[in-house]
Amino acid sequence: MALSVESLNGDTSFLLTFDPPAAPLSSPGLFPGSFTILVDPWLSGPSIILNSVFSHSVQRAKPSVASLRDLDREPDLVLISQDKPDHCHEATLRQLPPDCEATILAIPSAAKKIRSWKHFRPSLVHALPKIANDNRLIAPPGGTEIAKSLYAKAWISAHDADKDNRGWAVKLTQIAQHAVDEVKKMVEEGVIRKTLPNTEVCSLRAGDKHRIAVG
Repeated sequence: MALSVESLNGDTSFLLTFDPPAAPLSSPGLFPGSFTILVDPWLSGPSIILNSVFSHSVQRAKPSVASLRDLDREPDLVLISQDKPDHCHEATLRQLPPDCEATILAIPSAAKKIRSWKHFRPSLVHALPKIANDNRLIAPPGGTEIAKSLYAKAWISAHDADKDNRGWAVKLTQIAQHAVDEVKKMVEEGVIRKTLPNTEVCSLRAGDKHRIAVG
């Protein structure tokens, strides 16, 4: 089994493709038996929280696909990690047809929001179990501790895209960004691996892919 991670917008939108062991490194379209997961798609239009005066974000760079309709095939699973519009973007998600077969897994507040659109079949929208939402667990240094504990093969950064951010929220929010070398140092600090390779740290631009082979 191999996992290919493709960044769709250079930010937090990813397409994960799990390929069976027999799949070649490259092939036209998806190899039979592959499984795809679409994560937090935001491809076009602004991300607005409450209203444009409070928070208004626009991506400066073009995504790797103009629309979800341009994907090789409909995703098997859609995963929504937050209810904020840069993760749960209505205009982008509506690019999937109402009769799509994809299962949608979302945190409870995002699942409620998606159901309110009445675009997808309710039987396909499921709420994930509620857990503590603490960004310290996923961003450095908390996330690096998890990566070390799990001997992760890769750390792929997010929220790296160049965006035009405006509104009151921008003035009130402090955003800390870490360079690849900084994260790599955090992940490797104090870890001794005799047989397992070190965690690979990378940042993906829109359209970039990272392949992780298993076994």
